[in-house]
Amino acid sequence: MYRAGRAFQSPDEVIADDIIAQSKHLKVGDHITLLNHTFTISGVVAHGKGARFFIPIKTAQEIAGVENRVSMFYVRSKGNTEATRAEILKLSPNNRVRSMSEYVTLMSSSNLPELKPFVRSMVGLGIVISFLVVLLNMHTMVMERTREVGILKALGFSRFDIVEMLLGETLVLTVLGSGLGIW
Repeated sequence: MYRAGRAFQSPDEVIADDIIAQSKHLKVGDHITLLNHTFTISGVVAHGKGARFFIPIKTAQEIAGVENRVSMFYVRSKGNTEATRAEILKLSPNNRVRSMSEYVTLMSSSNLPELKPFVRSMVGLGIVISFLVVLLNMHTMVMERTREVGILKALGFSRFDIVEMLLGETLVLTVLGSGLGIW
């Protein structure tokens, strides 16, 4: 249903929906550049049709450089989605026809098998780097405290007591850092 104008009749015409037409003050006959291509607005339709601008499919294929190919059609039906799907499959049995709910579930991370190894690799790398940073921190802590270690040994602390004290300090820092990181 056109609010103004008509369907496109040439490859350089575009149809806009009423929201974009109102927000950009567009009317039938105005020129607009989309995808580095100048179009003339031939019509204005009500919003909710799936896009803000509609261009002829041949023009879209030429701009994208993919002649005679389409990646997806969005078909809106009122009523029984399965019946509409069956009708489309009768017309084009070689193509896949999915409902919007199926299509949306395909976009979830659980349906991307390449994502799981990547996430695991990044988590593993993060754990290794964190471990190395903690080791470096502990080494620096011990090296900077040689005087304190010497004093503690002179007071009668054993090596085990000194290591226990350093690990205790590290544990306190770890708990506080983890708590602040989670909070």
